[in-house]
Amino acid sequence: MCDGEPVIESYGLTNPDVSRESMKGIPHPATMIIDKQGKVRFVNVWVDYRQRTSPEKIIEELKQIQ
Repeated sequence: MCDGEPVIESYGLTNPDVSRESMKGIPHPATMIIDKQGKVRFVNVWVDYRQRTSPEKIIEELKQIQ
């Protein structure tokens, strides 16, 4: 899921390196797994926008929750 500026700010993911107003709200790339009770079970935040959490890692983390 990709969320807008209010959600990005609420999770503290806004990229402070973005200086242009037109890019306000652009986050660091992040993957979060939040369970049905709203507990954050996994967080991976990347500084480099070209990096992402692999699908294999996400599946591994989801299996640990179940």
